[in-house]
Amino acid sequence: MEAAKVGDKEDAVAAQGTVSDEAQAEAAQATLTERAVAAERDAAQEAEAQADVADFEISDGSYVDKVTGKVADVAPTKEAEAAQREAITGKPADDGQAAQIVETVGYDAAQRRIVKGTAAKGAAAAMLAEVGELPPDITAAIVEDPATVEAQIDDQPVEVQAAVAALPTEALVSSQMESLLAGMEDGNTPAWAKPALANVEQMLAQRGLSASSVGRDALFNAIITSAMPMAQSNAQALQARAAQNLSNEQQANMQQSTLDMQRRMANLSNRQTAASQTATMAQQMNVLQSQFKQDVIMTSAQMQQQTRTQNLQNRQQGAVLNAQNQQASNAQNLGNQQQIELANLQIEDATQRENMTAQNQERLAEMQVAADFLSKNAAFRQQMELANLSNDQQIKLANLSALNQASSENLTAAQQTELANLNTRMQTNLLQGKIASEMNQAQLNVDQQRAIQNAAMVANVDLTKFNAAQQVELANSRFMQTMTVTNFNARQQATIQNATALASMDMANADARTKVAISNAQAFLQMDMANLNAEQQTVVLNAQQEQQRMLSDQAAENSARQFNATSENQVNQFNTNLAATMNQFNATQSNAMSQFNVSQQNSMKAQNANRTADINKFNATMANDINKFNANISFQRDSWNATNAAAVEASNVAWRRRANELDTATENAVNMQNSMNAYNMTQQANAFLWQEMRDQADHEFKAYEGDQARRASIIVAALGQDADAYKRDKTGMYLSSAISKALFSL
Repeated sequence: MEAAKVGDKEDAVAAQGTVSDEAQAEAAQATLTERAVAAERDAAQEAEAQADVADFEISDGSYVDKVTGKVADVAPTKEAEAAQREAITGKPADDGQAAQIVETVGYDAAQRRIVKGTAAKGAAAAMLAEVGELPPDITAAIVEDPATVEAQIDDQPVEVQAAVAALPTEALVSSQMESLLAGMEDGNTPAWAKPALANVEQMLAQRGLSASSVGRDALFNAIITSAMPMAQSNAQALQARAAQNLSNEQQANMQQSTLDMQRRMANLSNRQTAASQTATMAQQMNVLQSQFKQDVIMTSAQMQQQTRTQNLQNRQQGAVLNAQNQQASNAQNLGNQQQIELANLQIEDATQRENMTAQNQERLAEMQVAADFLSKNAAFRQQMELANLSNDQQIKLANLSALNQASSENLTAAQQTELANLNTRMQTNLLQGKIASEMNQAQLNVDQQRAIQNAAMVANVDLTKFNAAQQVELANSRFMQTMTVTNFNARQQATIQNATALASMDMANADARTKVAISNAQAFLQMDMANLNAEQQTVVLNAQQEQQRMLSDQAAENSARQFNATSENQVNQFNTNLAATMNQFNATQSNAMSQFNVSQQNSMKAQNANRTADINKFNATMANDINKFNANISFQRDSWNATNAAAVEASNVAWRRRANELDTATENAVNMQNSMNAYNMTQQANAFLWQEMRDQADHEFKAYEGDQARRASIIVAALGQDADAYKRDKTGMYLSSAISKALFSL
């Protein structure tokens, strides 16, 4: 009897799926449609808005006619007594010398200069540009009028402001003195020198020295003495303003560097997290793939083992033992090979993890060390510059104090000598003055009344001109100050809007790219899992078909040989029983395969749920970081606005103070002259009085500035306690405004 065998069939082929290009998401890059543009100032409208100075003319009828009377002349008394007593008293001491500025800038030194006049201004500007590394227009403005430089360098580059901040005081003072000397040589007397000029001319007229070389030297030295404090004050004001600008620029650069470092660290952390997640997913895929391969191999081995066992049992009992031994040997060899491969995979995985972790830690440590070096270098550089600036200022202050003390002592000795000479001449000419005053009393009264009337009329006209010019200057100053602040606010708002728009656009692009990358990774992962399941099911199906074919053929052949059936009915009965046994075995295998598939699906769903939870955690972390960044930007903007408001308030106070000084300048000069005439006050006593008043004014000004600074610090501290509370709603804004008004109203 020949057994019917099942023929060979083609193996099932698993369908492989691919992710199409249309299924892959692409991130759309957001672009800024249009940047915010600050409004520009209209120079023509500003020029038309400025007030004009009203000019007054003095009519001829306003003057009182001159009254001429008989003049009584008295012959001057010679110093004959001193000449006759020379043999008794001995050689008289030398007369005291007038107070002069020695080794600074004097008339003789000015006469010995090679470059004079207008050319000296150009030389001073060139020297100032070479020493301070400034543009020509800035140096020309400093030489002509240093007070206007504060309002001119706001729109200049940072390098120019830094150069003005580092400008030596000696160079600036010398430039001012050069310009003053050049103006005097051209015959132009500045307004600030007129009180000192009138004082010296009056003193020289009393001595009869108005046309002598001594009078010329005294006049020139008096102008220089009045100019020196003004030049030093201008230099210190300009230097303080430039130093403040440089400090603000350094703080802005430090904040920008900090934000850049934080952004780079966040980007690096995101890249490391993405790389770590990618490596973890790849590793999990490799582990799952190896597990699937191992399951397939184990299933195939089990089926082969069962087939061989059945064949050996049917053939002979002795072959069964050999087959079992061979099977055990094969199973042992197969298990050792798998264990070796698994151990190699684990070792390789651990090695790659350690390498990746060590590399990330090394890069992070290098970046932290570099950031620490940069921060410490910037701090050391700033401290060194502050220390050098402080030492330089202390040295200059000590030198100026020593020069001031020496000049004060020399001036005191010269004044004492001059006072002694004047007392001698006064005692000699007392009688002559008394006689001359009695003879010329009538003429003096008439001339004095005429001069007083003319002086009063001219003073009223000059005062009216000065008031009109002062009002025009104040109106123009307030107008230009308002336009400057408005222009600065417009530029500031445009910059803030651009920065906010760019930051929002960058965050939107990063969010879109992150979501697209996650979507693509999920699509590829699902496609790989589907392909793997299809391939696994195909392998299992092929193995089952092969097993059933071998079992069917072998069973038929064994049935024919073993039973050696004599009748077809017994063979059919045996085949029927065998078919029932095979169907039962197939059902058992189908149930096992279904259980395996369900278990794999549950595992895949659990992994998908874990990945979804990780994605949600990542999105929540990113949203939290974005909120922190926005809160930090808002807090820094509010802090800068508060500081800027305090600076504007301080500038307004300074402008009002200067306006008040201009209003009372003429009155103070007249009162000073009247006080000196009434109390016979010396120049030294007047200088001491002025020094006391300057010290008192400086003390009050510093106390006011300290109070304003403390108020600004309180506002900044109040805003810094809870920055989010002052920007979440309108109540916080009202509360911040109320705090500011309450502090500035104290």
